[in-house]
Amino acid sequence: MPVRLATSSVALLCLCIAVAHATLSVDHVQLGEQRPGRVLGASAIVENDSATAVTISGEVRSSGDRIRALNLPLKIGAHASAELKFDVHVDRLLGKQVYYADFSLDNEQKNLRIAVNLFVDSAIDGEPMTVDLGLIKAGTQAPARRVDLSSRDLPDLHARTATDQSKLVDAEIVDDGKAVVLRNRQDAPWGKHDGWIEIATTSTTQPTAWIKYSFETRGRVVPETYAVSAGLQHVGNVQSHTLFIRDTEGAALELGKITQRGAPVVVIVTKCPVNETSCRSLELKIDDAKVKDARFSSELTIDLPQYSQKLVVKYFGLILPAESKIVDLNAASASQASDDTKLDLKAALGAATQPELSSITMPIPEGHGPLLGWDVENEQQIYGYIVYRADGEGAPMRRMNEKVIRTVSQKDNVPVKYYWRDDSAQPGRTYWYQIGTVDQSDVRADLTPRVKKAYSSQAPGSR
Repeated sequence: MPVRLATSSVALLCLCIAVAHATLSVDHVQLGEQRPGRVLGASAIVENDSATAVTISGEVRSSGDRIRALNLPLKIGAHASAELKFDVHVDRLLGKQVYYADFSLDNEQKNLRIAVNLFVDSAIDGEPMTVDLGLIKAGTQAPARRVDLSSRDLPDLHARTATDQSKLVDAEIVDDGKAVVLRNRQDAPWGKHDGWIEIATTSTTQPTAWIKYSFETRGRVVPETYAVSAGLQHVGNVQSHTLFIRDTEGAALELGKITQRGAPVVVIVTKCPVNETSCRSLELKIDDAKVKDARFSSELTIDLPQYSQKLVVKYFGLILPAESKIVDLNAASASQASDDTKLDLKAALGAATQPELSSITMPIPEGHGPLLGWDVENEQQIYGYIVYRADGEGAPMRRMNEKVIRTVSQKDNVPVKYYWRDDSAQPGRTYWYQIGTVDQSDVRADLTPRVKKAYSSQAPGSR
């Protein structure tokens, strides 16, 4: 169904903005399962339901800079359609994802939003891989941490390079590309740090993988918090937030130049209310005249000249247009309790007349290879299933199905019987199989133990 108006929601809040009558509409783009770290070509058919031509003049913004249009400006005739072509950069976010891009138009419609739906499925075992280096005294180095790189999907996967763009962690490739060793930089600024090691692999199927790291470098100067939340703000009525910074040994503190990375923030440095010489106060306020995205985040690096060091803090929040209205969904649902009761009764009556689905059995696939079957009681959190096979009892498991076997039921307590046949098996061979699950966040888990299957040429359809 064409999408004519996009809305956003945060927690239990609903953002309601008046939008002019739309003349352009576009279906959601479905890209299915994709590997992270790839650039995909895609397109969307844009329809013009007005009596005048409309031009898509430029790209306003894209979530995470993931979508780049290729054929702008694009003119769409009256009561006509045109193809908008673009590249989609699939990044490190895994699981079920929606990317979007907003485009400016030359008519009264404010903008056009393209939404791209996909499931990002990593081939790396255990991804996202995370490493917490812990609390580290300034000027020292924590014990090195090793991260093994393995894949049941891509058995010949190796790391070629490992890079930290923030230059806070040194990453060394070891064991012929099968592992990465991480060490914190001793000259890292004071503060809490998190970032990503980008790994270039030898695989064209998944050319990039990531390791997420975090640690804290503790020096003499410590803020009351390393991350200040601005909460929900409105353009034209932003509020300021105060952050106190102190020298833990009581020495007089002076702050130097403050540089920013990310959303623009107005920063005012003053003395602390109690006039402590070892304390300084930072008044932080988002620059609503310059911020572009609803969700904003800024990293502030504060020079500490008397220590020849730097301190890093973060400021983040959400900013909405001045005319937006916030609706408390809990209050709204309470005020409509009587109407909801009527609707619930009507729905219950309708459900009572429908046959209850007790179980689902998938059809047995045709073929002559070993047949696998597995039962699942509840699939609410499961995206699908992966079949693994090994050539020996202790041999490594390898993925057999290129695409995830999608779930067929999202209801509670509806048993489902699945079947899968291995048409690549060789007669006379014995194999070991295992079924794994993939949840909506692309986290994998083993569903079954290893099962031994002998494939006899005299009984090609044997189970």
